Amino acid sequence: MSYDKQKLLRFQESVLKDVDEKIAHMNRNISKYEQRELENAKQQQLEIIFTYMQDRVQSLKSEYAHRVTQKSLELKKQVLCFRNGLVEKIVQECETQILQFVNSDKYMPYLLGGIKNAIDKFSIRSAKIQLKKEDLKFRDELLKIKELSGITSDHKNRLGGFKLIDSERGIMIDQTLETILKDQVGRFSKTDGLRIKND
Repeated sequence: MSYDKQKLLRFQESVLKDVDEKIAHMNRNISKYEQRELENAKQQQLEIIFTYMQDRVQSLKSEYAHRVTQKSLELKKQVLCFRNGLVEKIVQECETQILQFVNSDKYMPYLLGGIKNAIDKFSIRSAKIQLKKEDLKFRDELLKIKELSGITSDHKNRLGGFKLIDSERGIMIDQTLETILKDQVGRFSKTDGLRIKND
């Protein structure tokens, strides 16, 4: 029986050794698996953090761009208001000087010369002229121009100058001082250096 016991003990030792090896092998596999899962979890967390950081950076960039654009628009509005105020002051000053000119002795020769130049330039044979109400006092002098067939009042004309109308040819020449001033303001606005450019 002793032989059987020894055999049984060796078998038991062999089985236990085999089981211990398998347990050790399983423990190593479990440890590797845990390590791999831990690395995967760390990697996933890093990716989540990285994605969050990228989203946050994009959000900050967008917010910054919005603020810069908003500030840029505010500055452009200020420049535009300044420019418009400047233009308004210039127009008021010009209107004051024009009214002084219209009330001077130089105005009648200017008006007469302007009408004659327009008649010559556009080869007018017969036309009516419109003047501001106060300029009708020049009627007799202006009717000496043979191409003029009549003179009427233009209630829209505030500053002076004239409109020459050749109804046969469908031509109207607007040389009112207000129109000339508006043209000059338009030219000034195009060349004043205070243009607002889109970025």
